[in-house]
Amino acid sequence: MKRARPNPGLATPIIGFSRETLQSLDRETLIRTILNLQETIRDLTASVQELKDELRRLRGEKGRPGLKPSVPDEPAEEKKRKTGLWRKSGKTITVTRRERLAVDRRVLPKDAVFKGTRKILIQDIKILTDNIEFEIERFYSPSEKKTYEASLPQGYDGSFFGPGIRHLVLALHYQGRMPQKLLQTLLSGMGVLISEGEISALLLKREGFEEEQAAARQAGTEKHDYQHIDDTGARVCGKNGATIVTGNESFVAYRTGLHKDRLSALKALRGADTLDYLIDDRALAYVRAKLPTTTLDAALARFKNRSFLQESEFEAKVLGHRAIRRFRPGALRYVREAAAIAAFRTRGTTRRLVCDDAGQFKGLTDSLQLCWIHVARHFKDLDPVTPDFRRILDEFLAAMWDYYDKLKAYKLAPAKRAKKMLFREFDKIFKPDTDYYALDRRIKKVLSRKTELLTVLEFPHTPLHNNPCELDTREKVVQRKIRNCHRSPAGAKASDIFLGLMGTCRKNKISFWDYMKDRIYKTRSIPELKEIILAD
Repeated sequence: MKRARPNPGLATPIIGFSRETLQSLDRETLIRTILNLQETIRDLTASVQELKDELRRLRGEKGRPGLKPSVPDEPAEEKKRKTGLWRKSGKTITVTRRERLAVDRRVLPKDAVFKGTRKILIQDIKILTDNIEFEIERFYSPSEKKTYEASLPQGYDGSFFGPGIRHLVLALHYQGRMPQKLLQTLLSGMGVLISEGEISALLLKREGFEEEQAAARQAGTEKHDYQHIDDTGARVCGKNGATIVTGNESFVAYRTGLHKDRLSALKALRGADTLDYLIDDRALAYVRAKLPTTTLDAALARFKNRSFLQESEFEAKVLGHRAIRRFRPGALRYVREAAAIAAFRTRGTTRRLVCDDAGQFKGLTDSLQLCWIHVARHFKDLDPVTPDFRRILDEFLAAMWDYYDKLKAYKLAPAKRAKKMLFREFDKIFKPDTDYYALDRRIKKVLSRKTELLTVLEFPHTPLHNNPCELDTREKVVQRKIRNCHRSPAGAKASDIFLGLMGTCRKNKISFWDYMKDRIYKTRSIPELKEIILAD
């Protein structure tokens, strides 16, 4: 048998393949293998560049600028078509006053005949200073040794600034995203004597609002047994932190702190500054799964079926026990998480979470619904180098979105037969045998998340994506870009409360401007938010 001559073009073997293996491959398989390796090399090159930029940043240098490539201008017809989509829809405008304009009779000719009137509606606004000097009557009763005074009108609390200024400051700061310095400049230009410190005091004043926000959050969790959750970076007192955003279709709540771990996520889901703890079978199983090589779960068994309402009590009696405190601090962290998660699940108000694939959100509730939009992003990031790979990716994306449409249809009309068919069809679509290595690698990752992606089959009213929470998170991101840092925990708390109220008003179709005016002037023409949520 004649020995095959070595291929001069393969003098240096490709990494992972011997020369004999490459010579035995047919031309089509060899080309596909080389193209897959090119995809891998490009991904690795991008990762190396990111690491280089990070090293430059750590050295105090500047990395490559994150400028997007230029795109060609759109044709005029395309711009016109897109602009037409943004036309204002007809909305009801309340007329505050009517005024009839008469024609100067001196300019009319003698044969002019009156033909009626025509109406035009012009929107306008007036912002005027209203400095009031109240003269308060006072009476003194010698028998009671008590002074009686006339009460101030609703909304006035005796401070130097009235409800109109406070309403304007809160609305412009949170809804208009105006910093304190610009607020001081605006009000001073209108003739109001006010400093930045006094504006800060008005923004931090949250009596009544904190309680209503907590009640609205409680009503939203009672009405729906699921919550969205997401997080974003924050700066508090010059330190890096995070804002955890929770909510559903009835409310939104923000919680800003220095951490975004599991315990912080539980506090955000509960809307509380402290947690309670419970040692049960689920807590012991959690510790056993996290620390399979230790006897920590056996030491915890002596506290089985015991609950602790105070964190100090849990720290002293459980973590401070002589059989448990000998374990390293990292292990005790899992004990805190296990007991807090067990207590949270026992409450049963939030059964499911809708979120991305972040690890700190997993295991907090009975079940998890991963966001399908986040899954799609893994595939949209692919940039095939050949027409064949592009065709494979397009066909896969078309099949995936068709499956997504079927899931949406199932939510509207759930049925057992459709549930079984969709469960089986998932494996047919997400099958890692496309000969496109980069695509197959991402498909395998999605296959491992099948249960979390198909929670909607068991609970059809659960959303398929986390977009509502991401939209709520965007407001915090914009505020962070404007203000950069919360200078105090009180400022972070006030921002969380008022932005949460603004988001809750938006979800319940209430004007935040009208809501703030109603609460500050204490007219109470708008019902409590919790009543609005539970009434729908």
